[in-house]
Amino acid sequence: MKKIILLIAIIHSATNLIAQNVGIGTATPHASAILELSATDKGFLLPQMTYLQREAIVAPKKGLQIYQTDLAAGVYIHNGVGWAAVNSNFFVDLVNPQTINGSKYFVKDITVGSVMIGKGNGNVGGANPNTIVGFNVLFNNTTGYWNTGVGNYTLSQNTTGYSNTALGDETLSENTIGNANTAVGLKALLRNDDGNGNTATGNTALALNTHGDFNTANGNNALTTNVGGNNNTAIGNSAMYNNSFGNRNTAVGNLSAYKNTTGDYNVAIGNVASYENTIGNNNVAIGNNALEGNTNKSGLVAIGDSAMYKNGSNNTNITFHGIENTAIGTRSLFNNVTGYQNTAIGYKTLYANDNGAENTAVGFNTMTNVIGGNRNVALGSLSLNALTTGSYNTAIGSRCFTAGNFSNSTAIGDGTQVTGSNQVRLGDAGIVSIGGFQGWSNVSDRRFKKDIQSNVPGLDFIKKLNPVTYYLDKVAIAKFQNSKDEDKKDKVDDSFNKILQTGFIAQDVEKAAKELGYDFDGVDKPKNEKDYYGLRYAQFVVPLVKGMQEQQKIIEAMQKQIDVLISQNKLVMEEIDKLKKK
Repeated sequence: MKKIILLIAIIHSATNLIAQNVGIGTATPHASAILELSATDKGFLLPQMTYLQREAIVAPKKGLQIYQTDLAAGVYIHNGVGWAAVNSNFFVDLVNPQTINGSKYFVKDITVGSVMIGKGNGNVGGANPNTIVGFNVLFNNTTGYWNTGVGNYTLSQNTTGYSNTALGDETLSENTIGNANTAVGLKALLRNDDGNGNTATGNTALALNTHGDFNTANGNNALTTNVGGNNNTAIGNSAMYNNSFGNRNTAVGNLSAYKNTTGDYNVAIGNVASYENTIGNNNVAIGNNALEGNTNKSGLVAIGDSAMYKNGSNNTNITFHGIENTAIGTRSLFNNVTGYQNTAIGYKTLYANDNGAENTAVGFNTMTNVIGGNRNVALGSLSLNALTTGSYNTAIGSRCFTAGNFSNSTAIGDGTQVTGSNQVRLGDAGIVSIGGFQGWSNVSDRRFKKDIQSNVPGLDFIKKLNPVTYYLDKVAIAKFQNSKDEDKKDKVDDSFNKILQTGFIAQDVEKAAKELGYDFDGVDKPKNEKDYYGLRYAQFVVPLVKGMQEQQKIIEAMQKQIDVLISQNKLVMEEIDKLKKK
């Protein structure tokens, strides 16, 4: 023994003095080795210790090596952070895990170059196999089977739950009896207790779910606060983050349906779609920012970028405010807040509407400026786009009814314009024929008339009328209506100006009626500075009939006079004949 100590001291001294390589068992140590051990019948023995002894080493130096004798036995080297196995494949029997100080230790699927040690108890194999990797995995499991836990504290509270898959620290850590759940990501499905069939992929996805079933959350913080909601699907960062008990909702996109709590049967697809909704039901929002401001209104359909963006944003509790609207198209019904039962289809249709109700707009920029009008219908691009608060209007045709804030008017036909309230216009100045197989029928029921008087002027009025022929100047009409050049096109083509027409001049008819003190409804007078004169030719029938009646009376009176004269003439002729005979 003294000789060995002396030899080591001599080697140590020589090394320090001359810095030479030292060989034991070899006279020619390798130049790169400060110490080389060479033997063919002996080996180099590292310090041997148990797992607990290894863990008791105080402040181990990086590079320190030992041989562990229990658990996943083998050579370990400290890498400055923890102990790692060196070139080892270990497997510990999960049916009979080793017990140290009252705790059961086990390892499964150990990889080359590293060791993952799990710690737990209860049934972890045998007839009910489970797969576990990590600290405190399936720690309290009793009869649960076909579970897979990878990560510290995964499924640590599970007792009887089966067919669960947990990947990531603390995933499904509080699950006890829930079955067929899949959690991937830090704290995914963290607090699930008895929920079944849930899938959570992403950090804290479905983290607070306890009782909800068949939910799918894919994305960081997706459905994070869901407690008991069922059959929800959330895909995207923080999608449906605040849902608690809402059911059968679908949210796809960053922050989609973010604030939904108890709303049911909602669909939100797109970045921030239906962001503010909390308790609204049966809503569909598809598109970035679609239905973003809605909080508690139901029965809404918004499809398109920012469609129905502000709907219900004032959080009013008036039941019918902001409900049952449909918006399809970018920024359609964008500013609607309390308006209800509106339908907008097309780019920026009903864009400015705030509180208008029961409007229908279809086409590009149709009814764009309506704010509070009700029960308007517009079909065609740019139709009714000057209306702001007017109600009960109908416009069918592109660029139809584009000027004036009127009510209860109808314009049908491309470019047809209404110039006042309570009007109906069919076609523009280019129309040369309007008709059908039957005449127009006006309501004329005595039950609906009062203050009936026979004071219609006849011949006196008719004699003042001045029938004329004329050509319509469609250029003048377009100029008066301030039509844009693209609206005129062939409507003002000179060929349209060559149709000779017969009729009266409205101003002449108005003058004739005024001279007689006759309030003639056959003259359609302008209602404003943008309106123009018109004539209702059917109304001329009445004074014409009256004139014929007056004329007939004159004829009958003259006939009586003629009959008297004839009778008198006959008597005279008879007297003359008598005189001749004498």
